[in-house]
Amino acid sequence: MEFFKNILSFFLRFNFIKINKKKITFISYPDLSDNSWHLFKYIHQNRNNLQLIWLLNKNLPKKKKNFLIKINKTNKLLFIKKKSLMGVYHFLSSKIVFFTHNSYFFSQKDIGPILVNLWHGMPIKKIGFYRDKKPINFYFDFIISTSELYQKVLSKAFSQKKESIIRCGLPRNDVLIANKKKFLNKKNLKLILWLPTFRNTDKFKKIHDSTKKHFLEEWPADFISKLNKIANDNKILILIKTHPLDVFKKSKRKYSNIIFLNDNDLNKMQIDVHELLSNSDGLLSDVSSVIIDYILMQKPLGLITNFLKDFKRGIIKELNFFDNLKYQNIKNLKDFATFFKKVNKNQKTIIDPKNIFYSKNAINACSKITKYFNI
Repeated sequence: MEFFKNILSFFLRFNFIKINKKKITFISYPDLSDNSWHLFKYIHQNRNNLQLIWLLNKNLPKKKKNFLIKINKTNKLLFIKKKSLMGVYHFLSSKIVFFTHNSYFFSQKDIGPILVNLWHGMPIKKIGFYRDKKPINFYFDFIISTSELYQKVLSKAFSQKKESIIRCGLPRNDVLIANKKKFLNKKNLKLILWLPTFRNTDKFKKIHDSTKKHFLEEWPADFISKLNKIANDNKILILIKTHPLDVFKKSKRKYSNIIFLNDNDLNKMQIDVHELLSNSDGLLSDVSSVIIDYILMQKPLGLITNFLKDFKRGIIKELNFFDNLKYQNIKNLKDFATFFKKVNKNQKTIIDPKNIFYSKNAINACSKITKYFNI
């Protein structure tokens, strides 16, 4: 692969594909998601006469395409398969490319567009050089962060100069401080979102971070039934949204106060996970990057920590994560009940009291990124 990459890169240096200064390309996993999706929506709604390209893994339904096109007809939208010659052409002819995971294996300096790694959240788990001496490497010119601490962490994780790390916040978090879209909660209960990270997956690449296949294997067989009763007693609705890479499969059994959701469910509801998050009254998680996002919400945070003994990947030590955050430690059902009572009190919660994970001025990321790159 390395030999082929070098040969291809050599020929690409002599390519005659002209850069189109009006063309901006977006890549994400899953398609149309995360930071790339939120930045795209901002640009599409607030800028005119641009050519906006999505490089996709799967075909997009025609109804979705037409809906996006109607938002601003002055912009030209194209949805292209990433693994195609046309995808490579649009990539190389773009002024700038924004992505959440990676772009193309042949990407390197001075070949094609400016590459901006929006990533998919500020890392808590070990990634890049924190995890491997020789991690999978991919090129980009810039990456974004939420604080000075995360500038240092990302610099080390990706072996990147700090000057190329823009402290502007994350596009997906703009919705957390914007006007809230009311989530339909017919039962009028307090809404808690549970966002567990994946333990093992074969979907994107083979990752085995735990001896357990997924988060529910860390609890007894009757756990959900008992949790449902506690939620009902405290007038709480729990939405458990699984990670896109999770191997967990939803049970067909219905519960009065617990609903399991996946990406397909959110697509049908026409709501993004961060829009859902913006309407929550509390968050449950473990070491998902969404914890850092939730700092902006100033609402109760509960962290499930009993999984750590089986979690092989580990977390980034420089964060001093569990000592620097304010949260409810959850190890058993009694802890869940205590957390539910906190949520019902509606008290403002400062999750990041030292402001080391999320700087106060790292907001309105979409606006800052478009101005930085003169879009």
